[in-house]
Amino acid sequence: MKEVLDRKIVLFYRAFEDIESASVIVASSPNGSVYHSCQAVEKVMKGYLRCLDDDGTDEYDHNLDGLLAKIKKNCGLSEDTVYNIRYLNEYTQALRYKSMKSDPTVEDAALALKRAREIVLEFSENKVCAWDMQVARDIHEKYLKWVASEYGDKDLDILSLNKET
Repeated sequence: MKEVLDRKIVLFYRAFEDIESASVIVASSPNGSVYHSCQAVEKVMKGYLRCLDDDGTDEYDHNLDGLLAKIKKNCGLSEDTVYNIRYLNEYTQALRYKSMKSDPTVEDAALALKRAREIVLEFSENKVCAWDMQVARDIHEKYLKWVASEYGDKDLDILSLNKET
């Protein structure tokens, strides 16, 4: 029988996948990397809301500022994290609605990824969701090990990429 994972753990797992994807393509596809960085933050924020017994009505909300407003009522986020979320929200809206004046550069993508990692780290240290995030991280690491054992290092060095997240 298959075990069904709680939605918040799935969201955290997907956030780790997005961070990894952003890391892999930062140089070859800065636009895609920024997108995955923003997606990771969105999923972590939605997972956090689920940890607060949120009803999931934000599942289709893609505005990081809107999610941040709900989270700030219950969570003491650092000023840097709030700034980083607002910074990435600019990209989230521009990428989703194709309103960017120019595509992100590799440097833009690297900065977005750095900020996304910092946000994910702060949430992973928050007592409200730390356990669920650790479960998601453990599942993700097992998956990466399985991929490495199945495919070896055929053009992929996934385990070393995971250490950067």
